[in-house]
Amino acid sequence: MIRKYLELEAEEVHKSLIQEIGNAPKEAEKLLEELEASERYEDDHEFRAVIETAKLYLLVIEGKYSEVIGKALKLVEVITALELWSLRSFNLNLIANFYSVHGIYERALEYYYYVIDNENKHNLGATLPLVYNNLGLIFLNLNIHDRAVKYFELSIETLEKGGKNQFRYNEKMVNQLSNLIIAHYNAETGEDVKPIFDKIESFDLENINRDILPNYYIAKMYYNFFTGNYSEAKRYFKLAEVQRPGDVLYIALMRCNFVDMAVRFKREDEFYIEELMSLKEIPETGSEVADVKIHTELKRYYERKCDKEELDKINMTLLKLMEKENEVLHNKQKDSIQIVEDILLENKNLVNNEYKDREFRLIANETIKNR
Repeated sequence: MIRKYLELEAEEVHKSLIQEIGNAPKEAEKLLEELEASERYEDDHEFRAVIETAKLYLLVIEGKYSEVIGKALKLVEVITALELWSLRSFNLNLIANFYSVHGIYERALEYYYYVIDNENKHNLGATLPLVYNNLGLIFLNLNIHDRAVKYFELSIETLEKGGKNQFRYNEKMVNQLSNLIIAHYNAETGEDVKPIFDKIESFDLENINRDILPNYYIAKMYYNFFTGNYSEAKRYFKLAEVQRPGDVLYIALMRCNFVDMAVRFKREDEFYIEELMSLKEIPETGSEVADVKIHTELKRYYERKCDKEELDKINMTLLKLMEKENEVLHNKQKDSIQIVEDILLENKNLVNNEYKDREFRLIANETIKNR
């Protein structure tokens, strides 16, 4: 297997390794170790940059974002010097994702736009659908729904433009179309989403990667609430809920969304009471925002029932949760500032190391000339 990679052009190695990591991370880890031990890794700067990028992507797949940021920033310097533009987009996107995961949205936005600029400047485009989708998710999380709609539409447009031979094209399309429907309903512009569903259902959903189905089921839940088919809305909620057994945070948020929609559409208590009361049994989710949302739904119910005893308990819990949430937000802000400071200091050290930078650029220029 290793021989195939040693004979491919650097860009083809990158594409193959990303697919390999996406399909089988454990096997890919062994493959990367072998490639790193090869002579080509020592002699070929472009090949080495590809392997280092793949190693970072593997860390992301394993959820080890904290190990990615410093290495990715250094690697972007190398890749830019080597003029490996598609690889530059990929690494800039990893950096943007790091900031997004940590809630540092301003920096995430900045790096996503670096990717867009790089893709447009060098007539690329492969990374654009992913970047626009990620921007859509940021604005969805911030409840700026019209912007989320705009970015999901751009994601779908650029994905279609890239053609059906792209890696996991069907899964990406179903996922992004589902995101678009969810954003439309949150923006209260969901009057005409039927054509979007028709497009989703033109794909073979039975044989698609199961990881993207929850989004589709959530979109169907919204659709059926808005079209007055409440039993179907509940059925799709149930389908979405069972997709991630054991994921307490996901299940809690799904139940909150279902209850919120049921109340919004004035369903009888019997329609959602089981899901609502089950929220009392859910342990802490690990997310203060989610825990506040759970107790807010319960508070709304007890207010309607004029149950003062339960209301007093819920209000006390909410007060403690909000105090905790403020403390967590403060700590996150401290962590974010320290992360940015570390990165700025690291970049300053890289800039100050003029001799090393000049030496590498000479090597990079020689590599480019010998392509």
